[in-house]
Amino acid sequence: MTDTLMKSSDSVQPLRVLLCGAAFGEVYLKAIERLPQYFQLAGVMARGSEHSRKIAQAHQVPLVTSVDEVSKADFDLACVVIKSGVVGGPGTKISCALMEKEIPVIQEYPLHCDEVVQCIKTSNQFKTPWVMNSFYPDVAPVRRFIEAVQGLRKLSDICAINIETSIQVMYPLIDILMQSLGNLRPWRFSEVLFQNGPFSVISARFGTIPVVFHIQNQIHPDDPDNYMHVLHRISVTSEDGTLTLNDTHGDVTWSPRAHVPRNEQGYLDLFNDDYPQMKEKVLQSLTGEGGDSPVRYAEVFSQLLPEAMEKVLTRFYHQVVRGDLNRPLQQRLLTTCQCWQALNEALGPTEVISQERPYRLITARHLEEAIDDLQ
Repeated sequence: MTDTLMKSSDSVQPLRVLLCGAAFGEVYLKAIERLPQYFQLAGVMARGSEHSRKIAQAHQVPLVTSVDEVSKADFDLACVVIKSGVVGGPGTKISCALMEKEIPVIQEYPLHCDEVVQCIKTSNQFKTPWVMNSFYPDVAPVRRFIEAVQGLRKLSDICAINIETSIQVMYPLIDILMQSLGNLRPWRFSEVLFQNGPFSVISARFGTIPVVFHIQNQIHPDDPDNYMHVLHRISVTSEDGTLTLNDTHGDVTWSPRAHVPRNEQGYLDLFNDDYPQMKEKVLQSLTGEGGDSPVRYAEVFSQLLPEAMEKVLTRFYHQVVRGDLNRPLQQRLLTTCQCWQALNEALGPTEVISQERPYRLITARHLEEAIDDLQ
């Protein structure tokens, strides 16, 4: 955690947190537990499932089932990790009701644009901080990628972007692009050009930059968090090379554009080791010293995701302490949501996966054995 994030007033006590939602809310909970100088879990709001009761009992905090039971005297902020109206849940109603009680809210994505407007209006009316958390831009490899694109833009002109993603994580994808490029306007999306297996292919343009999306527009209604072939894979091609986020939890790599010099006679000088490019690796990792990739899946859930949530919550802590509504962030959230909805409209209805597909773990060792069998 950076020194900037760690700065706070010594006179401020840890903020008492109401955790709303006990499923993905556990990722928030892990981050809260890792930041005792900033946060103290003070209550859980849920429908009263056995899982939520166990969390409340384990932390010796009350379990409430309605906003009516919540008082500003008991809580300093709330984490609303409950589906919003755009996906058929009451999350936005709960967020606005809490802000009307002057309890700051950090709310899990996604929200419809109308819901974002509603939350911003409520936040401004009651002078209570609110933010929507798209989460993935703070995952370490993604944050590295965002910073790398920002740096690349100072050095080279971006000429194309290729993207693979899934419908479930498309909102944070747009946020990643927004933070990387600084501005996506004016955006234009084609209709679906064709189906490429499970992927729908859409062409787009952000400003003058052409973009191709491969989006897995499929979901299993009984297991919506699985069956994704990819979360985020993004390649940004510039005039001088290609920067790639290979996986949401994986490497960021840079590949300089290949260029072979010519000798005095005009022939390709293929074996000139003195040429600067010949000394460079074809693929260069930007993960950084002591980077988090490659990691085991266990480390994704025990380290990478909680560390990302720490950054999200700590940033919101300082916003709450300052009483900062952060109107520039409000505008960015609204613009990101508008772009996301435009892409959703171009994409069309989501295909329902009706058949169970048994999960098989295939590792690199399995592939090596299969290759050996070919010999």
